[in-house]
Amino acid sequence: PAAPRRVNINQASAAQLAYLPRIGEKAAARIVEYRKGHGPFSRPEELMEVKGIGEKLFLSLKPYIALSGPTTLSEKVRLAPRQNAARPAAGRSKAAPAPSVPPGKGR
Repeated sequence: PAAPRRVNINQASAAQLAYLPRIGEKAAARIVEYRKGHGPFSRPEELMEVKGIGEKLFLSLKPYIALSGPTTLSEKVRLAPRQNAARPAAGRSKAAPAPSVPPGKGR
């Protein structure tokens, strides 16, 4: 079995942190700056204290982060696009078209 692909958020460089899904160069730099100012992360949830990392993003990162051990992630993780069930995809609307209202009749 393959080893888990993880980034040690306490030791990784900004370039390694950018391998995480939905984390770019700027967010990676903010993580490094936060770590320099506050010391090492003692629990993964502390990552949400970094500007731009909220609960949704954290939950997508959680499977790929570690607090100790080597960084084993060696390339950018790309997540599949999310499908929003509440909003149909463009061109696939199942809703009936709105009835036409003649001009000057209210609305």
